[in-house]
Amino acid sequence: MVDLTSREYDALRAGYLRIDCRRMELTCRGAATPTYHGAGVITVGDGTDLNFELYDPHYDGGTEALDRIFNVQAGQWLPEDHFYNLSVIDFGGREWHAEWLDADPTTHLGAPGALVRGSIRTLTATDRGVGKQHHLFMRIPGRLEIPINSATTTETTAGDRKSHKFSRNLWIHDDPSKEFRFRKTDRSLEIDISSSHPLPRGYDTRVEEALWFVIGRPVQWQMLRESGPDSSRLVLRAAPSEPLKPRLNPPLSVHDDPLGESLGKMFSAYLGRVIEYEEERYHPLSVVVRSVLRSSASSIQDEALALGVAVESLLREYFSAEGAADAESVCHADAAQKHLEAWNGPNSIKDRVRTCIGYIKGPTPRTALRFFESRGVLRQYHRVAWEELRNTATHGLLRSDDLHRLVELCDTVHQLFCLLVFKVIDYSGPFTDYRVPGYPTAVAPLPTQ
Repeated sequence: MVDLTSREYDALRAGYLRIDCRRMELTCRGAATPTYHGAGVITVGDGTDLNFELYDPHYDGGTEALDRIFNVQAGQWLPEDHFYNLSVIDFGGREWHAEWLDADPTTHLGAPGALVRGSIRTLTATDRGVGKQHHLFMRIPGRLEIPINSATTTETTAGDRKSHKFSRNLWIHDDPSKEFRFRKTDRSLEIDISSSHPLPRGYDTRVEEALWFVIGRPVQWQMLRESGPDSSRLVLRAAPSEPLKPRLNPPLSVHDDPLGESLGKMFSAYLGRVIEYEEERYHPLSVVVRSVLRSSASSIQDEALALGVAVESLLREYFSAEGAADAESVCHADAAQKHLEAWNGPNSIKDRVRTCIGYIKGPTPRTALRFFESRGVLRQYHRVAWEELRNTATHGLLRSDDLHRLVELCDTVHQLFCLLVFKVIDYSGPFTDYRVPGYPTAVAPLPTQ
């Protein structure tokens, strides 16, 4: 099974990993033979950096590399032969591969040799499988808050002396067919998932998405190891050392669920909803969640706009039936349509009125909110806050001089957003009410008034 050594793990946790490579081959895409080859190094820095350096003592390509760069005109897409594929064999015997790299060669005309530097988005090594279980390990950089319900014990041996270190840093969550172990360290969150059944394709992405909503941070894994009976793979990826920190808080504070029972339920509910999505991209629900988090980490104005649009997106995507016009409104709209068709006015005006009638007959976010309000899913203050925030933010009418009011509106609309997500993922249980001083715990669905 392919893996990092214990020393490499320690270096990665410390913020700088260096992998010395006895052979590296950098091949221009579409070419049959390597353009550059020689020894080199791969480094993983404490940040977004995943870089390589290749030393080719025999390269004698003249101005070929420069010609490839300067023959592209400004404003044109770079052609495929501008990019490279990288194949690596390190001193541990692992074989790594990366694609679509942009290399920066340094050469001297009239003298052999080249030093090639570049950045890597994803670096992958594969090997044979091991055991009967299926495992997925992910390392996510950042100082992240999780519930704690277990501990790890570290044994250190120095000569004939042994010492044990006991750390409460583990959250164990049991899903019906899987076990999740979340281990908090000083600089990262490490997730170990085990299952007796094969994990779906792209499972790591769906786990990331579930964490976005549950812990309220747009995290990205930096290192992934996946193994099963047939194969194993090890992946390094460029990722920020500290994910963005939004102003908005997670739906349920860790302090309100220190052992993680309800957070585990919320995590499983979200993961169960997005795991059904087979496209190799983020689930549409997660795209909306991520947009809110990233905007909240920018400014209160960006947050306000993102929240208003996000609530509308959820209502249109998942609750169109609840937003449909009632029968009486449809009947009146049909009558208006008949009057319009009998009118001999300009076609340009008739087309615009037809569009308006279509809006009246179709589903609207405001109708859906009123429906949920009548059913007790949300409160009137949720709808009123969304209407005020949506209209002012969309039309550029936000008032920065009343910051307290803007924060109150954002907190109320964010709670509305979370209640709608709860309904989409079918979660029922506690959440933290950040609208109220002291942040008490409330329960979803909201009690009937």
